[in-house]
Amino acid sequence: MTKNRRNKLIIVISSMMVAGFLLTTLISYQLARTSMCEQIVSSSLPLTSDNIYSELQRDLVRPIFISSLMAQDTFVRDWIIGGEKDVEQIKKYLGEIRDTYSTHSCFLVSDTSQNYYYYNGILKEVRPEVEADQWYFRVREMEELYETNVDPDLVC
Repeated sequence: MTKNRRNKLIIVISSMMVAGFLLTTLISYQLARTSMCEQIVSSSLPLTSDNIYSELQRDLVRPIFISSLMAQDTFVRDWIIGGEKDVEQIKKYLGEIRDTYSTHSCFLVSDTSQNYYYYNGILKEVRPEVEADQWYFRVREMEELYETNVDPDLVC
């Protein structure tokens, strides 16, 4: 065999081997990519969405539970019916609710006096003509038991 033929044969075999390796690599890449996409769609995304749903549910149910607890509390009812005389009592109560449930804030608006109480006392009196207070009068007239919203904390 001549040297020229041997070199051509080496080049052809080398080219075929490189092409084979490239083809094998591309096919393996495509199979791995397809498999990974199927795994993400079939298992990872549903788990992630379930986790997000659980976190949102936990964050939304907690304030509803706390406000329902406060609405049914005989101390709060008796305190309001008794004329809201000792503000220190409601301050202590709201502070305890805030600390016990690790909430950022805790407040109570009395329909009798229209006072906005929070854990440090009376913040203000809510009035229908004040735009920032209209939420109270709107929610008071709602048929639904509760409303979840995001608003600025008036205490901060």
